[in-house]
Amino acid sequence: MRPLTRLGVSLRVASAALLVLLVSTTPAPADVIILPASRDNTLIENLSGSLSNGAGNAFFAGRTGQRSGSIRRGLVAFDVGSVISRPVPRSRMRS
Repeated sequence: MRPLTRLGVSLRVASAALLVLLVSTTPAPADVIILPASRDNTLIENLSGSLSNGAGNAFFAGRTGQRSGSIRRGLVAFDVGSVISRPVPRSRMRS
């Protein structure tokens, strides 16, 4: 066999194996919850690292058009404990 033919056969075999794996797996059961953000903040790039906008009415992440101090990092906090109101049975726990 030529090297390209062997590569083509290998790709077909790998593709077929992947297709069988995807078709034969069963979806895992899952619960859906709505988890609203409890707090958010935008960190603004500066030399001291102490500039942020946690009290503003907008949330930013990415770059702005400024030459310096253009990076914005958005932080979001979630209060997971407020949503989990009852203990999860051991039979439903996974490690």
